[in-house]
Amino acid sequence: MAVMPVAPVHLILGDDEFLTERARLSIQSAAAQDSDTALEVKRLKASEVSEGEIAEATSPSLFGDNRVIVVSDVERAGKEVTKILLEACVNPAPGMTMVIVYTVSAKTLKAKKKAPEIVSKLRKIGEVHEAFSLYTNELLPWATREFASHGVRPTPDVVQAVLDGVGSDLRELASAISQLVFDTNGNVTREAVHNYYVGVAEVANW
Repeated sequence: MAVMPVAPVHLILGDDEFLTERARLSIQSAAAQDSDTALEVKRLKASEVSEGEIAEATSPSLFGDNRVIVVSDVERAGKEVTKILLEACVNPAPGMTMVIVYTVSAKTLKAKKKAPEIVSKLRKIGEVHEAFSLYTNELLPWATREFASHGVRPTPDVVQAVLDGVGSDLRELASAISQLVFDTNGNVTREAVHNYYVGVAEVANW
């Protein structure tokens, strides 16, 4: 089966640090697999760079190198930097993957009469990765999907037991789910969850 080439433009939209990082690493990994040569990753903060630096980073490479340009803090970028970024995204240089990180909460974005220009334009031309912080009622479906990504489908009461033990931090949840699947060889039961947390507590109190 042919591997789909990675899209040249990506928008990571949201305010959860873990989900943002996961999306970024996933894009970088896909771009690396899609590349015949070593992949160069350049990370910039839109709030700290000059127009010249952004223009230079996003200009075509003389050697046709494969590059991933990650630009964060885009919500704080000035008008000129935003304009250069949009131009680079509309017509990305060969071998270049643009990753635009726009940090905003779902509530703030919803409250705006219309989405910021760069967000609305990139939604049309790029691949969007939502990384919004989850509400409490979204945690159980998220944790269930996380288990499914490991090929495991525990019952809802088992997933809830994990949530009760870990809390709402997604990084800690992802780590606990991965460890549980590994420790139980995929047979995640309430007893396994209980034993896991007893073990964690013993190690913590040792």
